Amino acid sequence: MMRDGWPVLATIHHPITVDRELDLAQAEGWQRRLTLRRWYGFVGMQARVARQVQRIVTVSESSRRDIADQLGVASRAHDGRPGRGRTARSSGQCPAPSGCRAGS
Repeated sequence: MMRDGWPVLATIHHPITVDRELDLAQAEGWQRRLTLRRWYGFVGMQARVARQVQRIVTVSESSRRDIADQLGVASRAHDGRPGRGRTARSSGQCPAPSGCRAGS
């Protein structure tokens, strides 16, 4: 969709790196740690995708900071107005080479 010029919005509740770190810290034994590392093998993909989309919406300031810090996503603070959502990234530009489509 992005390659076709459509604006894309992603929602990330929190970086899965948080869960991975907590699970690994509590894991007992090398087999459990190995299993967890294999289970969380998609963490790199979450970071790659997060860096590619134009806009990310998340649930809190804490998540916004974690997404910026742990996934390498540029951060823009929420303006605090109700109903406006929390944006972790906004390019400020339309992704389409020819500009935004009407209604986007």
